[in-house]
Amino acid sequence: MKDPKRPFLEKMGTPEYINQNCWLATTLGYPPAERCWYCELTFKNCPFTQYLTISSIISAFYFGLTFLFERKISQNNVLIICVVILVYGYFSTKSTERVIEANFAEKRARIALEENNATLEIKIAGRIKELKELSENLGQQVEERTKELQEKVEELERINRLAVGREIRMVELKQKLKELEEKIKEKQG
Repeated sequence: MKDPKRPFLEKMGTPEYINQNCWLATTLGYPPAERCWYCELTFKNCPFTQYLTISSIISAFYFGLTFLFERKISQNNVLIICVVILVYGYFSTKSTERVIEANFAEKRARIALEENNATLEIKIAGRIKELKELSENLGQQVEERTKELQEKVEELERINRLAVGREIRMVELKQKLKELEEKIKEKQG
């Protein structure tokens, strides 16, 4: 069972891989970051896009609150928001990379399992066919042996009848012989 995305999957995990679902990667013609070597998500679902969106919202919210209460944005406030965004970005990037690489490893394992499953199904089907043929052959052999045995039993029964008939005839002849011997002894004696 071949995956229609197989050529992309073979390149996945290398710099040559370009996620066809990602607007940024297809526009640039290369993966923008190493974690993109493993990604199949759309640009909209991209963790980096989500990070940028959340960072923008946090920055806007923080600058909005600062401006609302202080009526100015100081260098300290800019520095604080930059540090918060950088720390958030660092941990977000590390966790995202682990998740994406784990998903990639899981996908490779799933594909390998599907291929092995397909191979096993083919082997099982072949073995089942072979066993059916063996079963049919055994059935034919049993019928042939049964027929041969039946013929031998009939032959033995016929021989037995002949032998029993002969024995009975011999007993009758012996009886007759005895009777004749007794008659001869009576006439002689």
